[in-house]
Amino acid sequence: NLWSFTTAAQPVGKLTALAPSDGATNVATSPTLHWGRDANATSYEVHVSATNFATLLDEATVTDTSYAPTGLSTQTSYQWRVRGRNIDGIGPWSDTLSFTTVPPSVSTPSMLSPAQNAQDVPIPTDFAWEADANATAYEIELFTDALLTTVFSFDVTDTTYTYDEMEAQRDYLFRVRAKNAGGTSNWANVEFRTGEKEVGTSTEWVSDADAIPTTHGLEQNYPNPFNPTTVIRYALPQAGKVQLEVYDMMGRKVSTLVRGTKPAGYHEAVFDASHLGSGAYMYRLMAGDVVLARTLYLIK
Repeated sequence: NLWSFTTAAQPVGKLTALAPSDGATNVATSPTLHWGRDANATSYEVHVSATNFATLLDEATVTDTSYAPTGLSTQTSYQWRVRGRNIDGIGPWSDTLSFTTVPPSVSTPSMLSPAQNAQDVPIPTDFAWEADANATAYEIELFTDALLTTVFSFDVTDTTYTYDEMEAQRDYLFRVRAKNAGGTSNWANVEFRTGEKEVGTSTEWVSDADAIPTTHGLEQNYPNPFNPTTVIRYALPQAGKVQLEVYDMMGRKVSTLVRGTKPAGYHEAVFDASHLGSGAYMYRLMAGDVVLARTLYLIK
C-alpha cells in the first residue's frame, strides 16, 4: 500500500521588533507597528499594553509584518511585542519595546489684548492671550506692513509679553500660536495702531553700585549702532535667575550674554558681534516672570 506523510514545519525563531523603536516619544495615537519577517511563520501574534502586559489593550493575529493598534490615548506609555506562529507551534516573544504617544493637541489661543483694530495702543504695549493647558510654549511674532516686515519672532512660556520698541502712530500685526511636542496650533492674529510713546518708561540708569532699583529695566545698548562691541545695561529689583540673550530677526538665538543668578542692582554685559553680519538684532532680558526686549543695530 502507498502511504503519504508530511514532515513538521521548521520552528519559528525569535522575531525582531522594529518600529516604533524602543523609547520612542511623540508617537501618533494610531501608529503602525513593524517587525522582521520569519520564513517559517504563517502568521504573527501581536500584543499591546499600557501595564507591561498585565492587561492587554490590543491583541491581534495577522499575516503581514505590520499592525496598526487602535484605542491609544495621548501622552501615554505603551509596550508591545510580537511572535510568529505556524501549523506546528508558536515562536518566542520578541524583545518588548516601549513608546510614548504625543501630547494632546493645542488650540488656537484667544487674544486678550490689544483688541482687534484697536487705535492709540500705548507704548510699551502689553500683549496677552489665553493659556492652553496642553501648550508648553507660545510662538509670538510682530510685523509691520501686513506680515512683510518682521519686528520680532521667538518663543515664550508665559501668556503675556511687553514690548516698547515700536513707532508711534503706526499699524502693526501681532500673532501668537500654541506649541507642544505634538505640533502647533493655528495663528491668532490681531491688528492695531499705536498711539504716542509714553515718556519715562525706561529705568533711569544709576551709577551708584550700591543702589537698588525699584523695577526691572533694560536700557538701550550703547553705542548703537555699533561695531563690533556694545554694552547692554539692565536693572534687577531683587535677586533671581536671569537670562540675557540676543536673537536675529528670524528668532534664532545668536548669543547668550547672561544665564544664571544675579543679585539685585544695576548690571551690564558686553555683546561682541564680531562673528555676525550687519543688521538689526533683538536682545531680550528674562528675569522671573518679566520679559523685556529691545533692538540693536550692527553696522560693519
